[in-house]
Amino acid sequence: LQSVMQMGSPVFGGLLVSYFPVQTVLMIDLATASFAVIPILFIDIPQPPKLESINHEDDTIGKSLWRETVAGFRYLWSWKGLFILTVTIAIVPFFGRAAVALVPLLINQHFKGGPLMWGWYGLADQVGVFIGGALLAMLGSRVKKFNVLLLAAFVFGAFSLVQGFSPENGYWYFLGATFMAGAAASMFFATVYAIMQTTVPPETQGRVFSIYNSLFWGAGPLGLLIIGPLADLIGVQAPFMMRGIAALIVGLIWAFSKSVRNIENPDYRPSAEI
Repeated sequence: LQSVMQMGSPVFGGLLVSYFPVQTVLMIDLATASFAVIPILFIDIPQPPKLESINHEDDTIGKSLWRETVAGFRYLWSWKGLFILTVTIAIVPFFGRAAVALVPLLINQHFKGGPLMWGWYGLADQVGVFIGGALLAMLGSRVKKFNVLLLAAFVFGAFSLVQGFSPENGYWYFLGATFMAGAAASMFFATVYAIMQTTVPPETQGRVFSIYNSLFWGAGPLGLLIIGPLADLIGVQAPFMMRGIAALIVGLIWAFSKSVRNIENPDYRPSAEI
């Protein structure tokens, strides 16, 4: 659903800008956002119980945030498989964010293209994301989640390398690899969330997801800060190669880690509240 919105919203937005002034478009944006926000006021959201192992007395915002973060980290540390999964997955956006940010330069300098090629790239990526999500939905629970995750990591890494090694006259190879990488990425990241949601207790999920999101979204800007300025020296294709190698290495780490391979097995989870 998200990929469909991302495919259609640029077209719809372009039509609105063509026929209406910017102020009207902004009002439409505000109105549609309200449709998403207002219903939340009338939805009863269940509140997981607080962990008894955490002292909640005399909590200020700062103390509460620190205690919850420490509790989440302690839980991750006690579960070797989930800890390795959470930490290593941040390697992918570290290189991936720079690769995506440099796509306009890649299309302009390497493929000698313009806005049309950029548009085809965005479409191929989002169609891939949609197909990957649909395929994951069809698989459901018939396939072990870790097997899907591992396969998606290797496919994502392999086609990221194809993107990076595409020659100047190989734009269509690049586009096909973009489609495949988008499909694999959709299955990859959705499966990570599915594993966490089905294995981590509800009262601990908020803490675990907070740490996961901090590592995942924090690694991207850091990688862009380090790799971005080096593009003139290493070339605009290099970040795609780095992203591919990183995804393959992460997949290999998971494949050879017994605790990660058995992350869905209850016997490998913390036996008591941490």
